[in-house]
Amino acid sequence: MSNLVLGLDIGISSVGWGIINEETGEIIDAGVRLFEEADRNANEDRRNFRSARRLKRRRKHRLERTKEFLTENSLKKWLKIFPKDLELSNELHIKTLL
Repeated sequence: MSNLVLGLDIGISSVGWGIINEETGEIIDAGVRLFEEADRNANEDRRNFRSARRLKRRRKHRLERTKEFLTENSLKKWLKIFPKDLELSNELHIKTLL
C-alpha cells in the first residue's frame, strides 16, 4: 500500500483538498467545497445591537459611579438631578432634601 498525503486549503468560504501519492508525487484526487458567504446585513445588525447595549450599560454605570461619588462626598443635594429610575431609595432622597 502506498503512502497517501491529504492536503487541505481552508478558506473563508471554501475548503480545497487534494490527495497525493507521497512516493510518486501523483495527484490521486482533488476538489473544493464552496460555502455561502455570510450575510453582511445580519452581521451589521448584530453589531449595531451589541453597540447599543454597550452604550446603555456604560451610561448606566457612569450614573451609578457619579451617584456613589456624590453620596460618599456628602453632596447628596445634587442627587435630585438623576432620572426617577436611577434615583436612590426614598429614604435617602428624603434625607438629601433636609
